[in-house]
Amino acid sequence: MKKNFKIEHLDSLAQGVSKINAEIVFIPRTLPNEEGICEITGSKGRVSFAKLTHLEKHSDLRTKPECRHYEKCGGCDYLHTNYQTEIEFKKSALKEIFIRSHRFESLPPITCLSASSRYQYRNRVQLHYDKKAKKLGFKSTDNKITEIQDCLLPIDKISQEIKSLYTDNSWLKNVKSQRNKGHIELYLKDEKVQTTVNAHYSSGGFTQVNKEMNEKLQEILSDYFQKTDSESIIDLFGGAGNITKHSKADKVFVIDSTDSKYIKLQNPSQKYFQINLYDKDVINKLQELGIQKNQSLVLDPPRSGLKDIDAFTQELEPKSILYVSCNPQTLARDIKKVDDSYKLEKLYLIDFFPGTKHFETVAIMNRR
Repeated sequence: MKKNFKIEHLDSLAQGVSKINAEIVFIPRTLPNEEGICEITGSKGRVSFAKLTHLEKHSDLRTKPECRHYEKCGGCDYLHTNYQTEIEFKKSALKEIFIRSHRFESLPPITCLSASSRYQYRNRVQLHYDKKAKKLGFKSTDNKITEIQDCLLPIDKISQEIKSLYTDNSWLKNVKSQRNKGHIELYLKDEKVQTTVNAHYSSGGFTQVNKEMNEKLQEILSDYFQKTDSESIIDLFGGAGNITKHSKADKVFVIDSTDSKYIKLQNPSQKYFQINLYDKDVINKLQELGIQKNQSLVLDPPRSGLKDIDAFTQELEPKSILYVSCNPQTLARDIKKVDDSYKLEKLYLIDFFPGTKHFETVAIMNRR
């Protein structure tokens, strides 16, 4: 079904929002005040989802995408406008999530850190494959695989490896003994491109995908730890200790579920403990480590966040919390649960993922 639309604003997922006869319609890759025709692809109650089929009125903010795959590929969301406008939309999205979606009465000023380049920043890429269809690439907006021989986002070493996989369909050799559908992951480790097939994400050890923005994150973290006088730091979902490597504390408890054989800590004060932080008995397991109360708590959970954050704060009673998140929705949800006990002092938007709707957020809270 096709309908005429006019975009009122963008939502926090970079989708244009249009009201059509009391129905809310979400249309990706549109901009405020644009008008045209969309095709409804799905509905739930009075909410519908659509794809753009024809644009009759263009926004002054619209630009021609530099990537030739953009119209079909589902990897990027903002390449139809310039990068500075993308940053402003992301800042508005973060405000909307905290104030409108989660009812925060006020926020500290948001500090935005943008990238020097919109492209060639990813040091890790996951490609989906279908052996029967002989397709390798990213999932498109209609959940089909779009081949992306020359994606603009990966660093040069990853791009060259992707091109070699497409040459004579050589990727089929990588998946010969694998199931018909799955994924291939390429990532840089020790300056060499590594490849895994159908392994869980970051099976070889987690690293941030954007080196430049990780360095900017480290500057924020270094400043935070310089001002933190805790004797010990509790680093939950700590991975290889990337977040707390600049800590000056005597003890840093780095806790994650990753197999310790993949962990190479970078600070002698860091000690790694392999614990599933979603285990129902996790609080008791933390107590057994001899963690003291009234210290600093560092969180860097997956996109699902830490919905039981209040249980951790009640037991650990940290005097400050530093929360690094790749999902502002779950970040705001979690902070709201401890809002009575902890005041949100600083909020950073760090654009780890230019071109896409995703970004990293850092929140710093102190006990009231």
